[in-house]
Amino acid sequence: MEHVTDNTDVLVIGGGTTGTIAAIQASRFGERTALVESGSQLGGVTTTGGVSFPGLFHAWGQQIVAGIGWELVTKAVALDSGQLPDFSVQPPRHWWHQIRINGPVYAALAEEACLQSGVQLHFYEIPTEISETEKGWKVETVGKSMRRTIMTKQLIDCTGGANIVGMIGLPRLREEETQPGTLIFKLGGYDIESLDDESIQAHFSAAIEDGRLQHGDVSNPRGRFINFLRSGGENAQHVFEADASTSDRHTKTNIAGRQSLLRVLRFVRSLPGCENACILKAQPETAVRETYRIVGEVQITHQDYTSGRIFDDA
Repeated sequence: MEHVTDNTDVLVIGGGTTGTIAAIQASRFGERTALVESGSQLGGVTTTGGVSFPGLFHAWGQQIVAGIGWELVTKAVALDSGQLPDFSVQPPRHWWHQIRINGPVYAALAEEACLQSGVQLHFYEIPTEISETEKGWKVETVGKSMRRTIMTKQLIDCTGGANIVGMIGLPRLREEETQPGTLIFKLGGYDIESLDDESIQAHFSAAIEDGRLQHGDVSNPRGRFINFLRSGGENAQHVFEADASTSDRHTKTNIAGRQSLLRVLRFVRSLPGCENACILKAQPETAVRETYRIVGEVQITHQDYTSGRIFDDA
């Protein structure tokens, strides 16, 4: 098995929504930067998870978040001939100010920005051992038919679940109750205008009652199922106890998401007028909203966020 040794100033582990930005910023500052990502592309939940509507960047008519993330999002919109919302208007729903982007375009642009700034990308690798040294950290990773030893001055945990902090043995926080995950998909193959709302609702209620549809298959079981069909079921499913903190738990989470999708698809195809329903798109992974969080020097509170607190080192 090939064994490679690298030396770097900054090592970012996790190339998701935050890790990508952290690596680009460090490299633009002139630091030798490497990024280790277990998957095949950058963007994490935004791309692989399919939550491709980031926000919020504006509040009360003013932009409150900018930087590299905003730069990549606006580039993705432009390259896909998309359109930004009118941020000057206060919307009745906050998500009206979220920005629809093309996930694959965003992933490619994020990768391009990393390469242009000099970030060394290592896909398909995971850390197996971490130890502190006099000058920083020694990180061992394993990938396809290779092992890598990385000597780094600074180590940044952007795994989304504080995996590296846990490996080192530092404190992490996990709530007793965590948010559910979602497998993002979209259904089609039916004419929504030709469907009978009352008939659809009666079939839906019966499926909930007899167990053909299970808890979480439809995130709002009290709503009208015609609205679920109108949106193609996009971002309208819950996977309870979704957990990406270990490989076993992540496996179970992805299986649960796909089994839920099959139940939904089979039910929809049983509805009058939906006999040819199909999956137009589905993400390869269930997007996990919450596992562990890092116990940092400062914990940002609800009040900090909603009041727009400006920290001394901002």
